[in-house]
Amino acid sequence: MNVPRILIMAGGLCTATITGCVLDAEDSDHLDPMPPVERAGVIEAVCDKTVHIARRNADTDCPPMGQHWIGEQLFDVGSDWLANSDHAPVPGALAHFCRYTWDDEEAPTTEQRIGLYNAEEIDSISPSCQAVSGQSDVLTDTFGLQMRTIFHANTGRPSSSDLGLPETGTNEANVTMLVIDSQSGNLGVAATSKHGRHMGNIISDIACPDDDPTCRVDVRYVVGLPRLGNGTTNYTNGGWVGTRADIAAAIYEGIRRWEEGNATREVPTRLVMNFSLGWEGMLFGGLEDDMPASVEAVRTALEFAACHGALLIGSTGNKGDFCGVTGPLLPAAWETRPAPDADRCAELGFPAPPIDNGTYRPLIHAVGGLDLDLGPMPGSRVGATPRLMAASSHVVAGDPLHGGMTGTSLSAAVASAAAALVWSYQPLLEAGEVMDLVYAGGIALADHTTDFALAHTTPAAPHRVDACQALHTACTAPNVTCPPMPLSCLETEPASTTELANDFAALAPDVMLESSLPKLDSSCVDTCGDPVEIRVAAGTSANCAAFVIDPTEHLVNPTPDSIACPTCGLRDGVLSLSLHSDFDDETIDNVMVHLVDEAGTDYHYDLGTINLSSTEYTTVTLPADELPVGDIREGHITIDSSAPTTTDPLLVLESSSP
Repeated sequence: MNVPRILIMAGGLCTATITGCVLDAEDSDHLDPMPPVERAGVIEAVCDKTVHIARRNADTDCPPMGQHWIGEQLFDVGSDWLANSDHAPVPGALAHFCRYTWDDEEAPTTEQRIGLYNAEEIDSISPSCQAVSGQSDVLTDTFGLQMRTIFHANTGRPSSSDLGLPETGTNEANVTMLVIDSQSGNLGVAATSKHGRHMGNIISDIACPDDDPTCRVDVRYVVGLPRLGNGTTNYTNGGWVGTRADIAAAIYEGIRRWEEGNATREVPTRLVMNFSLGWEGMLFGGLEDDMPASVEAVRTALEFAACHGALLIGSTGNKGDFCGVTGPLLPAAWETRPAPDADRCAELGFPAPPIDNGTYRPLIHAVGGLDLDLGPMPGSRVGATPRLMAASSHVVAGDPLHGGMTGTSLSAAVASAAAALVWSYQPLLEAGEVMDLVYAGGIALADHTTDFALAHTTPAAPHRVDACQALHTACTAPNVTCPPMPLSCLETEPASTTELANDFAALAPDVMLESSLPKLDSSCVDTCGDPVEIRVAAGTSANCAAFVIDPTEHLVNPTPDSIACPTCGLRDGVLSLSLHSDFDDETIDNVMVHLVDEAGTDYHYDLGTINLSSTEYTTVTLPADELPVGDIREGHITIDSSAPTTTDPLLVLESSSP
């Protein structure tokens, strides 16, 4: 895995939502390439038959439907905080969303669910479906400082001396950064999943360098992924997954908490919301105009936030396990939709948005990922390149070091940090104007092409987010309070991985595989039914089961909290492997390596059982005559253990084979 996937099906490092359950799956065949029967099976596996999200046009509260369907306003009860706090009445269009819960011990029958769906009082309804797909080891310990230096260079991270912050705590933060994820605001309590805290740490590392107490950006957390593997919720420790309703409620809760926090301030803080999560719109809805009620609740909550002037940033997502799906995940795919104007906010019953003179104003700004050499991130999605890209491969940040993670969750956090940093020095700007500066300060990526953009605009060439350049661009305006210029971080050159590659090469090889890994004649097939040729050691057979992944497993089971192989690398045909400490007690049954050359040819290697450890590294030399002939574009390692199987990106430190 890269970072925990966040599938927001009615709700942590990646989210998938559903257009309907088995009751109405056939009505959405046009949305996806998955056969209706298979899609119905996925929906049945991840949807809660006892909870449904509805939209009503009536202004009254949500009435019960029959004897056992209990109705409540979603944005009154959608999270623990909302259910237990005396917040303002739910405004405008948000008051039309209802949560219907079955209150009998006997599960509802199909007829009883059909009765709810056919109720005249309900305009639109869809099931509540959970699906989110939201360290220490010797290799990360050894190379972490170098990898952090590369990350800092590739993101334009300034130092505290660059920012000229005062030595004593005389600054009051003027930007609130809300991370909607798996982490609660109680940082003293161990989180179920560290994904959300990792995102906050990366944002802090860039926007509040060196943990400076005078930072102008205040990083806060709201649990949007509260659900555990057994379907229960935990808002104190957070969960593994969430539902679309959970995400919608978290957005609303975040706005209400932000308003309360600014109650005594003459000038409110500016608000950035980070969404390092997403769901498959092609499969589960949100790309069509008449979207499911639970998806519409998320979009309406995002519009509610935008009407309050919030800046919304989301990740485009990593390559998933479903066959044939392309394009960005939602909500990032809603970059094609405009931010609400005054008329739209009034139509929804929300306050008028501030006047924003930004030239590019989508509902949400999508961010894609780049690898260590600033090429495409391993596991990038097809058709999902937006105008903003950021470093997202093998990210190590902070002090103490944390990370070793790969995925567009990280790139969204980078862009959020850069935007918050710019806004902290230019608080009179509005959200669109801030993102204009982030884009203008970005580094053009000549070898990338934008796949999607705000409707009715000409797609702009992708830029790599650079926090230092963005701040420098913002500070060229007259009459603004900025750090001393010029910023020393402007002199930072793009990172080179040469030294890191040489240091990996210095690790002494200790395992040589069989001199021959004979190619199998497509004895295995992958999840999509395509043949897979695997190289295996003499006298052994391939682990075909590793190639058949049930996507619903990732939708209903907890995702491992950390990747198994954070800093596993490949250099000159030599693999350097080190297991994350979270997996020390697991039995390793099988290790497989997947390389892809520049021509797109796949090379699979079944290494069999290897005893990996977090306290020492293992090197494995692949046979030279079985390596790709040309450049290696990307690589992955799959570890099949007593824990859930994980697939992690390899740190490919030299693009060509020996």
